[in-house]
Amino acid sequence: MRLSAGKRQVLRQLGLIVLALLVIGLLIQALGGIEFGRVLTELRAMPAEALLYAVLLTVPAYACLLAYEALALAFLGRRLPVARLVAVSLAAFALQRNVGPAPVTGGSLRYRYYRPCGFSVGDAVSITLLCGFAFTLGIVATTGMALLLEPQAVSALLPLRDLAWRLLGLLLLMGLAGYLYWSHRRRMPLRFRNWQAPTPELRISAAQVLVGVMDIALVAAVLYVLLPAGTGVDYPAFVGLYVLAMLVGALSHVPGGIGVFEATLALMLPGTETHELLAAMLAFRGVYYLLPLGLAGLGVGGHELGRWLLRR
Repeated sequence: MRLSAGKRQVLRQLGLIVLALLVIGLLIQALGGIEFGRVLTELRAMPAEALLYAVLLTVPAYACLLAYEALALAFLGRRLPVARLVAVSLAAFALQRNVGPAPVTGGSLRYRYYRPCGFSVGDAVSITLLCGFAFTLGIVATTGMALLLEPQAVSALLPLRDLAWRLLGLLLLMGLAGYLYWSHRRRMPLRFRNWQAPTPELRISAAQVLVGVMDIALVAAVLYVLLPAGTGVDYPAFVGLYVLAMLVGALSHVPGGIGVFEATLALMLPGTETHELLAAMLAFRGVYYLLPLGLAGLGVGGHELGRWLLRR
């Protein structure tokens, strides 16, 4: 029996309410009793070399975002001047990762600055969605590998047997392999609501997976070098924890997963002192999110000011 549009909308709203209540409970459980003065003290005491390593790792992490854009353009058969590609794509990614949703924020910015090169609204939306799809492929691959190789690392979030986590990881990797085979055969287009595009050929799909994995691994490394000593989790296991915390944050529909991401990670790292952990995550937000956003804002603002002065 098919539900009417009104009933589906009610069920969707109820689902969001339940999710919001779960998120509130998660935040209370993980962040209760936090003294934010202590968090700021830990933040000020953070070693300068850790911050330097985080900044240095952010550079190749954002280079992966450029690779997403280049692969999307290659798939669409379009070309752009390198300087415009670098400036616009970095600004678009900085905006959509801090504000979201990507088609509105990143897509709008791309259209504004790619339009002089003959790009349409549909082209800008296609690039944005293809970049998001490549990131999703990276999430699937990274999550699958993490669950298969480090299942005990995620048991704090949902206590299941290692075998169950490994089976889930194997299913994710099998699904990814199936997509790559489908990409090789290229029989059906990709669809997202009213948007559709031909399935990328295998070389582009494989490159999307590789770039997606590198992106996630590098961003996780940015946070990992900021963590306090004694977390008891090695880097490969932490990548899996990072991906799961990021997914919970995304499902919460909170911009950037702010608060939800931190609470989820705190639950999965129970052996880490909470104030030190939150200080590390605040530094991570500043280095990976706010610093590129500030640079993007200066770049876009300077460009718009220059255009305004030329028109006068």
